[in-house]
Amino acid sequence: MPNRIIEASSRARCAAVIVAVLAIASVAPLPSLRAQSTRTAPKSAPTLPGKWAGTASVPLGDSTITVPVFYTFEQTASGIGGTASVPGQGSGPISAVSVTGTKVRFTVVATPLPSKPVPGKPAPPPPTPRTLEHDGAFTADGAIEGFVNLDKQPVAKFRIAPSKTPGK
Repeated sequence: MPNRIIEASSRARCAAVIVAVLAIASVAPLPSLRAQSTRTAPKSAPTLPGKWAGTASVPLGDSTITVPVFYTFEQTASGIGGTASVPGQGSGPISAVSVTGTKVRFTVVATPLPSKPVPGKPAPPPPTPRTLEHDGAFTADGAIEGFVNLDKQPVAKFRIAPSKTPGK
């Protein structure tokens, strides 16, 4: 059966997807992601600081879940840092940024938004932050493409490009 792309439109649906992805990723690593890369090195790597937008795709059996992602990289006195976010899901700081040639690596400690309480049920536990290692490379068109790893296992493929939308 061909892959289906499920685009979550509501906050609750998207939250369920991210929680499911993190839960599945911690139980069933996705080594087949490594074979899906289509990177081509650019003539010269663009600068990283700025706003970037794109998608993260997570294969789940015969489906692929694709969610929008936003990254803001900022140059500081001590290096490059910033913030990453998935709308309706949560955000986290970007740290440990390294750019070597066309290779780009960075860490995001993602904290999901808390679950909404259900009347008559015990309060849900607070969300657990997850450390997501990003390993990518600049592509010929100036985007960054690579993999998101959880516990040293690939869990998603991402592609981001410099944002053309103000504020995103």
